Amino acid sequence: MENIRVRGFEPVSEEGLLLVPKMKETLEKKGIDRVFVNGAYQEPVRGTKKSAGSDIFYTGEEDIVLYYGDKIAIITNVKAYMQDGEMLIANVRSSQGMFSDLMMANTIGVIDKDYYNNKGNEGNIGIGLRNLGKKPVTIKKGDAIAQLIFVPFLAPDNPPKDAEREDGFGHTSKK
Repeated sequence: MENIRVRGFEPVSEEGLLLVPKMKETLEKKGIDRVFVNGAYQEPVRGTKKSAGSDIFYTGEEDIVLYYGDKIAIITNVKAYMQDGEMLIANVRSSQGMFSDLMMANTIGVIDKDYYNNKGNEGNIGIGLRNLGKKPVTIKKGDAIAQLIFVPFLAPDNPPKDAEREDGFGHTSKK
């Protein structure tokens, strides 16, 4: 029987990894204080069989310290595939927001189906974090940095644009 892929995660390809320097440069130009890149691929995992979200991890070698007001991005080298009518939400884990005052730099990340394998970065998921707390927060290799949740959505009646995605963050609003 054929194994049909419905939704899930996979590593960015070797060719996609070649796009990481450009992705890093773009994020820095757009005002991210520091950009970090994951090391070895680690598949996001659900903590329990009833968890809605899959934790995504930091696998870089250097510790990350976020001071008050710092805004960083972590290029995860993970991409997500899904069906039409689905999106992926990236959000901080409950404990991060509650106990360390970390939040997503963009408040909530919405990852569209056509982000997967796009020309600009192959769908490499970036996690942006901001420290709103007075205490520094340290992220170490192996720490969960966010949770990813697949969500179905309903499209509005108005017809979609004919544009095809060519790049990553904020692509659809560029003219």
